[in-house]
Amino acid sequence: MKEKKTMRSQSVPYSKLAVPAPFIEGKEPWIELYYFAWECAFKHIRYYEGLPSPYYMGEGCTDVPKTVFQWDTCFMTLFTKYAPEVFPGIESLDNFYDTQRGDGYISLAHQIDTHEDTYGKKINPPLYAWVEWEYFVYTGDSSRLKRIFPILVRYFDWIKRNRRRENGIYWFEGTGSTGMDNSPRAYQESTTGGEIGWIDLTCQQSLSSMYLAMIAKNLGLGDMADRFNQEYNQISDIVNRWMWNERTSFYYDVFLGEENVVSCMTVAGYWPLISKVAPEQRAKAMVKHLKDKTKFMRLHMVPTLAYSDPNYREDGGYWVGGVWPPTNYMIVRGLVSYGFDDLAAEIAQNHIANMRMVFDEFSPATIWECYAPDLKEPAKSHGKRRDLYVRKDFVGWGGLGTIAMLIENIIGITINVPENKLYWRINLCQEHGIKNLNFKNKLVSLYCQSREDRKGTARLRISSEIGFTLCVSLNDESKEFHVIPNRENIFIVGE
Repeated sequence: MKEKKTMRSQSVPYSKLAVPAPFIEGKEPWIELYYFAWECAFKHIRYYEGLPSPYYMGEGCTDVPKTVFQWDTCFMTLFTKYAPEVFPGIESLDNFYDTQRGDGYISLAHQIDTHEDTYGKKINPPLYAWVEWEYFVYTGDSSRLKRIFPILVRYFDWIKRNRRRENGIYWFEGTGSTGMDNSPRAYQESTTGGEIGWIDLTCQQSLSSMYLAMIAKNLGLGDMADRFNQEYNQISDIVNRWMWNERTSFYYDVFLGEENVVSCMTVAGYWPLISKVAPEQRAKAMVKHLKDKTKFMRLHMVPTLAYSDPNYREDGGYWVGGVWPPTNYMIVRGLVSYGFDDLAAEIAQNHIANMRMVFDEFSPATIWECYAPDLKEPAKSHGKRRDLYVRKDFVGWGGLGTIAMLIENIIGITINVPENKLYWRINLCQEHGIKNLNFKNKLVSLYCQSREDRKGTARLRISSEIGFTLCVSLNDESKEFHVIPNRENIFIVGE
């Protein structure tokens, strides 16, 4: 990897030239919001001397400026990877790894200057292995894997020793630890997890074990890869045995003892998709709820609490129906892993369209922490702030919808540098594409000519500074092409 540029200094103005340039005919307002998100994220780059990564990404929580949050930071790496020379996304994780205790524990949140736990000894969703692997696949930078693997193994083992029930189900300290602060799914605070088995943490440990196995294999650690594959299989079996409800076709938290489900349908039930725990038929059943107006198909998708729940609030009420970029991204990625790409693209388009609508019709014009599911406005908060709107200028993970899902699910592009492949799923009929996309530190530009309808032929024009394999999917057809560098490549799919 090349040395990072000095543009990270707050004294240097933001430039569009530093990030990929997507384009979609007729959706120029989405593209404007895309650039606004980058600009907002740039303003949240922070500096504190003496850290492993002195420059780091701030979440947008201006009310707690010295606190950094574990799962916020993990999610931010998933869009900052598209401009790694400018935005210190992945490096920000090093500031968490540096606080790891000898027994493996890493806090939910800590003070950036003192390393003290902000909210006591609590954890957050353990997403490090997933996002580290995502960064590796996109950049091809394997230099981190050997260094961070022992850290992630120790963290996995701490959670297993300290947050695992006798029946193999995992527990959080409360909804605050899950990240879903005021969700009605269980007690908000409990030193023992409220005698609940939590679907999200259990599946997040499965997700971690899946990616730890991949990292171990990449490092040539066969025994460790076998160990984490076994962990993955064991957790998957437990989830499907205890946490699936056949009557409602959904995954839930469970009460201990009788293993009765906590009858609160939340987006936490979709972690079995991204962790690939759900069997195919159960995944299909879960999809139906996303298309049901009495559950999750609302004006702005996807509310974090089902509309049918008596606690649901049309103004979002933070996690009592609010639409959150990180959980939307989690759901969309889970759908893609099971082949539901069309629904993933529909949710992504709905999300960015509603974000833009709020940007245009609500003041101030900005990106918000989360959104109301049934109103054209940001979500309301909770507790003493329940009548106030959530945090503004939140990029932060607001970049997941406006940047990551725009590139990956709407334009339809994913990159796998170790395979030397770029995957392009043609979702749109209008002229679209992206310029100046980073591929192995070289620039790639992709253009798709407009089509009459979804059955029409796709005519592609590709220019690149590097050769790679282009894998194109159009409806039921898939083709591979070799892109020759430093020339215009013309390809046709669907003739």
